Amino acid sequence: MAANKPSTSSIDVDGDTRHHVPSQSASPVDGRWAVVVVIAAFIGRAIVSMQSSSMPLLTVEWEKRLGVTPSQVSWASTLATSPRFLIAPVAGALNRKFGCRPIVFVGGFCAMTSILLLSMTNKLWQIFICSCLIGTSMGLVYQGTVIVVSVYFDKWLGRANGLAYSGVGMGIMAGSPLMALLIEVFTWRGALLIMAGLVANLSVTAAVYRPLTWWSKRKKDTKGRNAPRPLTNDYLEDEDAVDGKIEIILNLPADSSMNSFEHGETVELQPLVSVVDPAHTGDPLQVVRHGPDDTVIYPDVQSEIAIPKMDRKEDIQPRESIEEFQTKTSLQHDNNTKSKRNSCQYCAVKCRQFINDVLDLFGFNLLWKNSNVLLLCLIATFQGGGYFPSYVYLPSYIVSSGVSELRASFIFTILGLCSLVGRLTHGFLLDFKLITPTKLYGLTSVLAGCSLYIIVTFGTYPAFVVYAIIFGLSTGAQIPLCPVLTKKYTAPSELASAFGLQSFFTGISQLLGTYLLGLLFDWTSDYRSCFCLTGALLCIAGVIGFLIDPWIRWRHRLDEEIGDGI
Repeated sequence: MAANKPSTSSIDVDGDTRHHVPSQSASPVDGRWAVVVVIAAFIGRAIVSMQSSSMPLLTVEWEKRLGVTPSQVSWASTLATSPRFLIAPVAGALNRKFGCRPIVFVGGFCAMTSILLLSMTNKLWQIFICSCLIGTSMGLVYQGTVIVVSVYFDKWLGRANGLAYSGVGMGIMAGSPLMALLIEVFTWRGALLIMAGLVANLSVTAAVYRPLTWWSKRKKDTKGRNAPRPLTNDYLEDEDAVDGKIEIILNLPADSSMNSFEHGETVELQPLVSVVDPAHTGDPLQVVRHGPDDTVIYPDVQSEIAIPKMDRKEDIQPRESIEEFQTKTSLQHDNNTKSKRNSCQYCAVKCRQFINDVLDLFGFNLLWKNSNVLLLCLIATFQGGGYFPSYVYLPSYIVSSGVSELRASFIFTILGLCSLVGRLTHGFLLDFKLITPTKLYGLTSVLAGCSLYIIVTFGTYPAFVVYAIIFGLSTGAQIPLCPVLTKKYTAPSELASAFGLQSFFTGISQLLGTYLLGLLFDWTSDYRSCFCLTGALLCIAGVIGFLIDPWIRWRHRLDEEIGDGI
């Protein structure tokens, strides 16, 4: 027996019959298209990570071909990675203004073009410029892939973020071997041409990042903001709908002379709309084809709105004192405006207004407007200063401990695999409410920091293996939690700017952390002091993560006490 389908025909006030799509449709949030979006985000982050992880192999080739020192050419790898985080506030503002789809598309196209230019370089400064362009373009792509997943998922956000961030682990594991093979077969210039082709797929993935407004427009019966709302058959079948009426009198005056007053004439207007309570009526719906003087009656309203005719009065002269006052005030206003524009105070006010507009555009105003964003940025600063520098100095520390380069590379394989496992599994802990995001973030940060003290204390190969397992699982679960926390503690309109600020402070701490650890090693000549510092930074980030929820509860309780006192 077939189920009764909802009727789609409707009648407007002119008596025309139209057909409409039923209004009940599945929401795109946590829906089937959201799965397509998260797969595209997975591919996008895998390509971004693949490109960044292949840069160290290119620096070795440039060192041989261009005859430069390792310290000089190492900046190429840094410039290809750090702008990805430093550009985050700008990328967040662009994503908020134009949406994720066009920004990711443009970022992918610019990244492809920059890699093509990099394949034709012959000078070190050219490599630096192209590397900076690559990092900036990848920042636009990376920021968009993070934001779009947070927009399309709500209930299953933790699991979706884990799946999308697992693309980073896949890219890290595949980037270096693939680039080594391409360099061996096609030289470094040919390898970059092939890499440019792979990066071009970022623009393809952007095609599925439909904005949520696209879905709402799809549900509308007609295009345009002023389309008339129809009266559906379902509305006619509702017995409770006919309960009162609205009576709109359409016989407004059509006197063309109303627009041609002479000086001194005024018009006295009666109240434009009067509302009265009509008697209850049970008459059915009546749709009357109306002319200029007819009445249209609608059900389901308890009031009667009547628009009366306007009366025109003449021979009422305005007061001369008011006219003279307006003339004097106008002259004084012009003189005051000219003098103010030439004053230093006016310039200072305009400069301050411009600075505030720029801060609002890139989201920096959230640092003092939303204390939650300030805490998240503080966590990102400590996390970035402890996470990235430990990767930079880990290979040298392992080799200096007497481990061969082949066995040292196996440590990074374990790190990548465990990071992938952490990214894939942490979402289940959140979705099944086994632990809160803040507690999981604090726990993983503390574990990652403590794992660094294992290799500082022992320094043997088994200790490095244990470190790789703990650090990989912890950081694999920790990094995808950043957008989860951002969505939890910020408004939807602040999501792009808040995450952009976190990425910006992460990039700053990565640059400063790497530089300061280099100075610390030059001073102590011991890698253990460097890893002690990075471990402490990660532990501090974890402690702040544990304190977010108590801080918010204390602030709400304080606001309630202040409100009760007032």
